[in-house]
Amino acid sequence: MQMIQKTDITLIGGGFTGAALALHLARLAPPGLRLALVEPGKPGHGLAYGSSNPLHRVNVPAERMNLYPDDKGDFHAWFTQETGAFGADPEALGRDGYLYPRRGDFGRYVEARLRQRTAGRLELNHLQARAMAVEPRQGGLDVRLEDGRHFTTARLVLCNSHGSPDFPWRLDPGTRALPGLITDPWREDVLADLPRRSSVLILGTGLTMADTLAQLRFQGHEGEIMAVSRRGLLPQGHSRFEEAPDFLQGHDLPEGPRGLMKLLRRRLDEGQAQGLPWQTVIEALRKALPQIWASWSPAARRSALRHLRPYWDTRRFRLAPQVEDVLKEAMDCGQLRVMAGRITKIGQSQSQSQSPGTGQRFQVGLLPRGRQSVQRRDFDALINCIGPNGNLARSQDPLMQQLQASGQIMADPTGLGLCVDEACHALDAAGNPQPHLLALGPLTRSRFAEVMGVTEIGIQASELATRLLARMRT
Repeated sequence: MQMIQKTDITLIGGGFTGAALALHLARLAPPGLRLALVEPGKPGHGLAYGSSNPLHRVNVPAERMNLYPDDKGDFHAWFTQETGAFGADPEALGRDGYLYPRRGDFGRYVEARLRQRTAGRLELNHLQARAMAVEPRQGGLDVRLEDGRHFTTARLVLCNSHGSPDFPWRLDPGTRALPGLITDPWREDVLADLPRRSSVLILGTGLTMADTLAQLRFQGHEGEIMAVSRRGLLPQGHSRFEEAPDFLQGHDLPEGPRGLMKLLRRRLDEGQAQGLPWQTVIEALRKALPQIWASWSPAARRSALRHLRPYWDTRRFRLAPQVEDVLKEAMDCGQLRVMAGRITKIGQSQSQSQSPGTGQRFQVGLLPRGRQSVQRRDFDALINCIGPNGNLARSQDPLMQQLQASGQIMADPTGLGLCVDEACHALDAAGNPQPHLLALGPLTRSRFAEVMGVTEIGIQASELATRLLARMRT
C-alpha cells in the first residue's frame, strides 16, 4: 500500500462543511500546516451544492450565505461583480427582490475561495477517494482509503454531512428490480430516463420533493404526480427579512416540547401585534434552539422529534421563490396532488401499463390520514424523497460502519448524527471524548440541534478551527 506523508489535520468530506473548515484553518493557521481533504468529488460542492439543474437554487438570499461571520456579502459580491455569474443567470432575481443563485454556483464559489485562500497559507492535499477505515495509533490516527493508500494524522474531523437516503418501506419480491424505483433522487441523471407521461408517486413532501418536482418539470414531464407524507405538509416560502428578536427574552428555558410550543405561540401573537411575519419568529427560535435543546432530557428530545419535527422542517427549511412558483403551478394545473397518509404496501401491479413507453407498474397501498380503508393505486415510478439519512445506526457508509463497529464513535439514539461533547470531540461507545477524532456540521445535531444552514456551519467551523490550532500550539 502507498503511504502518504503524515498530515496535521485530516477532513473527511469536502462538501461545504469540510471546505468551510479548511477555509477557516487557512485564515488562522501559521504557514506550513499540512491539511488533507478526503473528498471524491469537487471540493465545496457535495450533495447540497453539486446540482447542475438551473431550477435547484439556494433557499436563502445570496447576501445571507456567509462563509465568514465577519465578511458578510462575499458570495453576493462574487455572484454579481467578481465573476459575472448573475449576468448568465438573470432568473436568480426572485419576485421578492433578493438573489437566489443556482446551488451549483454556490458550490463553484466555495471551490474558488478554497483555491484562492489556501494557496500559500497551508499545504492542502486533496485526496480524491473515499475513506474506508480509521484506526488509533500513538499520537494520532491511521487513515486507509479505498484505493489502498493510507496515512497518519494528528487530528481527524468528520465533515461528511449527509448519508445516502434511507428507504424504510418493505417491498414485495421482485419489486426492487423495477426500473421505475428511484431510491436516491440525487444521483446524477437518475430522473432523465423517466417517460414524460409516466405516473409518479413521490414519497415525502419536503424540500427534496420540491427539488424533484422542479427537475421533472424542467425536463418536460407531463404525467400525473402524487406526493405523500404522514401529514402532507409542504415547505413554506419566505417573507420579508428582518432582524430576529431575542426569543428567550424575559423567559426561562422552556421545559420540554409543551413548554416550547406555549412560548412559541406567545411569540407568534406578539409578532403579529408588531407586524412581524411568522418567519421572523421562527428565525428567532432558530437562534435559541441550541441552548434550548442542550437543556432537554433525552425523552424530551425524542418527543420533540416525533411530534414537532415535521412542522419545524417545513417552516425552517423554506423555498426559494422560483421553486415555490413551480410547486404552485404544478398544483394549480392539477399535475401535482399532495396527500396526507402512509404507505401500507409496495408491490408489482398486475394490470397492464396505461402510460406509453413505461414498463411494469407498481401497486401501492395508501391509507389516507384519518381514514380506515386502504386505497390501491398503480404508478409507473416511485421516487424516494424523504431526504438524506442522518441515522448512523443505519448508515451504508463503510467508514461510519467501521468507526461504530470499533467503538470509536457512538450513534445518537435519536438518529441525529453522532454523539459529541461541547468541543465537537466524538464520544466513543463508552461515552468518552476522543482527543484526535472530531465532527463538524450536521453530524453534530445531537448536541447542537441547529447546525444545518451555511451561516451556522460557518460559525461552528470558525470556532473549531480556533480550538484545533490552539491545541496544536500547546
